[in-house]
Amino acid sequence: MKYRLIVSDIDGTLTSVWDKVNDYNREVLRKLVKQGVHFMIATGRSYRSAQGILKSLDIPCYACLVNGAVLLSYPDVRLMHANYLSVEEKNLLISKIHQVEGHAVMYNGFEAGDKVLYTGNYHLSPILKRIIEKERNETVFVEDMITEINHPVPVISCVGTFEEIAAIQEILIPYRDEFNILHLKDTYFENNYWLMISRKSVDKVHGIQTIADHLGVSREEIIAIGDDLNDLEMIKFAGLGIAMDNGRNELKEVADMIAPQVDEDGLGKILEEIYAI
Repeated sequence: MKYRLIVSDIDGTLTSVWDKVNDYNREVLRKLVKQGVHFMIATGRSYRSAQGILKSLDIPCYACLVNGAVLLSYPDVRLMHANYLSVEEKNLLISKIHQVEGHAVMYNGFEAGDKVLYTGNYHLSPILKRIIEKERNETVFVEDMITEINHPVPVISCVGTFEEIAAIQEILIPYRDEFNILHLKDTYFENNYWLMISRKSVDKVHGIQTIADHLGVSREEIIAIGDDLNDLEMIKFAGLGIAMDNGRNELKEVADMIAPQVDEDGLGKILEEIYAI
C-alpha cells in the first residue's frame, strides 16, 4: 500500500460541525484503518476540545494537537511529546499583546487538563465564550496572565475582529523569527479571527514527522489534508498533499489534489478514490 499514514485537519476538513465527524468520512476511515492504514488528526484544538471528535471517530489513531505542541496516541491517551512556551516567553508575548489592548486566552497544558485560562477582559469566539459561561469546570479565571501563570503553556490564542488581530500581529513582527505566529479565520463564525502563537519549533509538520518516525513511515507514504493556513506546510510536506475545495487558495495552489467541500464529505470521497475502496 503506497500511503500508510493519513493526516487530517479537523474543522473544515474532517467535519462541518464542532464535536462530531461527518458519518461518511468516519466510515471510510474505519475501513482504511481496518486495512492497516494509520490515521492522525492535526489541529489547532487542545485535547479537551478535540475529545468529542476522537470519540466520534472511534478508531485507534494519533493526535497532533495545538498545532503540534502536544502529540497523543488514542484511545489510550498517552502523551508522546510536548513542546510549550516557557514562562519567560509567555510573559514577553502577553506584555506585547497588552500594548495594543489585545485579548488573549491560553490552555494550561494537557497534563493539567487543558483548561482555558482567561481574564475578565476576555474577547472570545462564541464557542470559547460558551465554554467560559456554561462549563466552569473547564476554565480558570486569572486577574493577570503575567503574574499568576507561572508554568509553561502550549499556545497563546488571540481572538477578535480582523483589525484587532492585525494590530497584535503588527506589534509581534519583530518576533516572527522567534515564534510561530499563525493568523487564521474562524471556521464556524464570520468576522472572528485567531492569532495562535507557539514556539518556533511547534507546527503540524514537526508533529507529523515525530509520529511518522515512530511508525516507521516515510514522507512519501503520508497523505495530508487540510483547509486553512496552519495546514499549508503539512500539505507541502506530505507525499500527497490535498486541499479542501472550501479551503484557502494558498493551499490549493500547492496541493497535489483538491477534495470536494467538507459539506459534501470531500475527505471520504477523495480517500475512496485514492485507495479504490
